[in-house]
Amino acid sequence: DLVFPSNVRTIGDAAFRETNITSIVLPENLEYLGEQAFVNCGSLKGGITFPEKIGSIPQECFTGCGNLTGTIVFKGEITEIGKRAFDYCAISGSLIIPNSCTSIGDRAFSRNRLSSILLPESLANIGEDAFADNNLMGVIRIPEEVTIVPSGAFAHNPLIQGLILGNQITAIDD
Repeated sequence: DLVFPSNVRTIGDAAFRETNITSIVLPENLEYLGEQAFVNCGSLKGGITFPEKIGSIPQECFTGCGNLTGTIVFKGEITEIGKRAFDYCAISGSLIIPNSCTSIGDRAFSRNRLSSILLPESLANIGEDAFADNNLMGVIRIPEEVTIVPSGAFAHNPLIQGLILGNQITAIDD
């Protein structure tokens, strides 16, 4: 287990890349996570709660954490979830993106086991393949601020029954 002291405010780029940690508890005072901070930590299990002071999840932060099977909880004002932030994990269940989030990067949550997502009205950008290869089901509502549904955003989710598109949609890519 990796439990950080409460005074840790920064976890740098690739800080724990390809280690065998099995769980993490992020400190409440954490303000910054670096790119690839926990990339390819294949033994990492459970879920992750992001403290209130984290403003974004950088690209590839948890990519390749294939045993990360729990839920993801965002307590604060996350504005951006970077490219491949949680690609090829095993996150399951429901995912609630915070109301403050405006951008979800390419493949941010691809290749997981998500069954449902709730996208906030503040969301303006959804990246390519952002939610591809999950277990999403039912109807997914695309927020009004989104103008393009990019290529593969919800691909390979055979249980999706439909999308409710906002009035600002100008393009739906291949």
